[in-house]
Amino acid sequence: MKKINLKKGFTLIEMIVSLGIFTVVALIAVGALLKVMDANRKAVNLKTAINNMNFTIESMSREMRMGNDFYLSNNPDDEVKKDYTKSPSSINPSTSWLLAFRSSIISTNDGKCNLIYAYRYTGTKLQKAQQTKCSDKIKSENFQDIIAPEIKLTLASIGLDKSPDIPDKVYFTFEGSTGLKVKDKTEFRVQSNITQRVMDKN
Repeated sequence: MKKINLKKGFTLIEMIVSLGIFTVVALIAVGALLKVMDANRKAVNLKTAINNMNFTIESMSREMRMGNDFYLSNNPDDEVKKDYTKSPSSINPSTSWLLAFRSSIISTNDGKCNLIYAYRYTGTKLQKAQQTKCSDKIKSENFQDIIAPEIKLTLASIGLDKSPDIPDKVYFTFEGSTGLKVKDKTEFRVQSNITQRVMDKN
C-alpha cells in the first residue's frame, strides 16, 4: 500500500505574494519612521535656534536696559569712539548695522568710566564687542559671534527711539533658519523691544 504524504508546503506563487506584501508593509513602516525622525530633527533644530536666540536677546536686553548713550550706525565697521555723533532713528531690514552704548559696568583701570558695549549685524552674523578699559576703542576685529554657527540670519532690522525726556528704546526683529541640511531647515522670527531703565549719564 502506497503511503500518502500529508505534509504540504507553500507554492512558489504563495511565497512571491507573501514576500511582496511583506516588502510593501516594510517600506511603509520605514517611510513612516523616516518622517518621524525628520520631524524630530526639525523640532530639535527649532528648539536649539529658539533657545540660542532667546539667550542672546535676554543677554542683550539685560545689558541695554541698564545702559545709556545709545548710538546706532548703518556701518558695522564703524570704530566705536567715546564721543558719539547723532545716530539715525532706525536701520532698514536686511542691512548691516552697529549699535553701541555705555554699559552699567564701571572700569577704574585707566580712569573711571562706564565701559562701552557694541553689537553689530554684518548681513549674516550677529556679533558683540566691548571695552576692557576706558581708553580702548572698539574696532572691527574685536567683534565675536554670539549665536551658534548652524543658525543663519537672513534679516535683522533695528530701531532706536531717542525721544526727548523719555528713556531710550531699542526695538529689533531677527529672521533666519537653522539646520545644516535643506531637508532639516527650519525658519524662525523673533521680535523684541528694550526700554532703558536708567537715564543718568557719566
